[in-house]
Amino acid sequence: MMFPFEPKYLPGHSPNSRPRVKKRKCLFEKGSKEKAKWRAALRKWKRRKKRKLRNSRKSESKSSTKSTLSSVDQGKNEMRKKIKKRKKLRIKKVQMRKHRLKRHLIASKTRKTLVKNKVKWTKEEILNRLEELKEIKLDMMHKFQKYRGLNCSPRRKAIRHLKNAWKRARHQRKKYRRYRRMMQRVAKKKKLTVWRNKHLPKPPKQPRVLFDPKTVPKEVSKRVEYQLQFPIKATLNAVELPSEEKHIKEKEKVMLGALPVVCKTPVVGNYGKVTARIYHINKEHSVVIDLRYQVQLTHDKTGSKEAKILARLAMIESPNTSRIIQYGQYQNLQYVLTAQLFTNLAEVLDDHPKMELNACVHIIHQTFLCVKDLHKIGYSHLQINPSAFSVLKSNTQLIVFNNFQFALTRESIRNKSVWLDEETKHRGTTKPRLPKNPIEPYMSRGQHFRLVKGTSDDYESWFYLCVRVLSKKPLAWEKETDHLKMVMLKYKFVKEYSHPDPFTNYKMKTIHKYCLSANDDNTLKIGYFVERVLQDWKERHPINGFLPWQRKQEEEEKMKEVKKWMKKNKKWRKPLTTNTCVY
Repeated sequence: MMFPFEPKYLPGHSPNSRPRVKKRKCLFEKGSKEKAKWRAALRKWKRRKKRKLRNSRKSESKSSTKSTLSSVDQGKNEMRKKIKKRKKLRIKKVQMRKHRLKRHLIASKTRKTLVKNKVKWTKEEILNRLEELKEIKLDMMHKFQKYRGLNCSPRRKAIRHLKNAWKRARHQRKKYRRYRRMMQRVAKKKKLTVWRNKHLPKPPKQPRVLFDPKTVPKEVSKRVEYQLQFPIKATLNAVELPSEEKHIKEKEKVMLGALPVVCKTPVVGNYGKVTARIYHINKEHSVVIDLRYQVQLTHDKTGSKEAKILARLAMIESPNTSRIIQYGQYQNLQYVLTAQLFTNLAEVLDDHPKMELNACVHIIHQTFLCVKDLHKIGYSHLQINPSAFSVLKSNTQLIVFNNFQFALTRESIRNKSVWLDEETKHRGTTKPRLPKNPIEPYMSRGQHFRLVKGTSDDYESWFYLCVRVLSKKPLAWEKETDHLKMVMLKYKFVKEYSHPDPFTNYKMKTIHKYCLSANDDNTLKIGYFVERVLQDWKERHPINGFLPWQRKQEEEEKMKEVKKWMKKNKKWRKPLTTNTCVY
């Protein structure tokens, strides 16, 4: 093969290549610690050298690009760099702050010293330490629960936004101070003494003329004169008038929306509740439900008041509420189909006068949860008594409200009088009419005088219910027929209340304090503190076995099964003949 040049050897493959000689000689022995350190230092130095080379190349490339950029773009780049630098500093500050907080944690240093001093702990010391840690954990949990209970999610969100707004306002204040300093400098240069509206001279204030009350003649208001002329007469409202109009007959099949429903008893009157059955061809698939109804002449798509309340309770996922199956309007009735209820709380208290304490505490706790959830959605019940609560058929441990006839929102109570309706207002020469104020043994003291406040009335009524459950006998004023006498007995009772059991007395006294201090502003706080008291009470007296009303349900179910069996086996089963002796 012919080459244009004389090849001796390929590049990098010389036969007489020199052996590789180390540039740096290590003075230390092989495998020693000093050599390892020396090698680590060498590696570090090499890395640093590489980094410097890389950075120098980058700077050269940047300098070449900088020349192509305009002055405006260069300024923008510099601004971006400054912002990035500031952001990094801010993040580093936050990290340092967190580190400082963690470093100065309580008892972290003492724990280390304890471990160093005592390598082996005794069993008693370990148990004591565990108890201390448990108490610390409980305190932390209680603080967290208190914060969550007292601050609802909208409030927490508002606090968060307020903090952000405060940060923004801080920068604005700084800007304003800078501007003010600049203005002061300008004023100083121009030798001005007044440069703000604040420093301008103001006109002198005129002295206030006060009227002497003795000199001003007293005038009787028009309202007082009118009331003297036409005294108020208590009359029944249109809703309260007893109606005997039959809307749906007994065992009549009616289509409520898309569901065929058969009522057990006739639907009569303006307001009430009836047990019904959703009809199905196969009887085993038919469901027993409760039909709540209310007369409403105008058609309202949103549904009745009960439907709205139950829907809102379902939205907050309240366990102490009956489930809505369907709601709508049938002719002039607004109806709601709900899950079936078992027994009334008033019947339970009458049937079981000697209830155990754990069952009583369970009833008190369940009724309180109902009241708390109703207040959470912005409603007040205004007629809390044992007959207002019922036990759920599907879960007999749960107690729910069975009606919301007089329930009102806080806004409606604040804006207008509870008992006055638009139809009963004064028009021309007609006399003002107030609805009848019925006497209820569980109504609050303010309700006797038509001074309805809402949540505070509910808590007071609920306290009387607690007393009735624990005393296991009717209240002292239940048979009274006069408002004033009943109120006087209640005032006396509130002052002198006590229970024979010391622990129960202590718990009821604390609940009593909270209930009487309730108002529209502190409902959430009082709900949180009362729930803590009841939770502790319930933990001390847990439910063992069946509740009294659960046994009754079992007996009823057994009787139904026996009746079904008797119907099926009627043909072949004959009555037994009595054995007689023939002498």
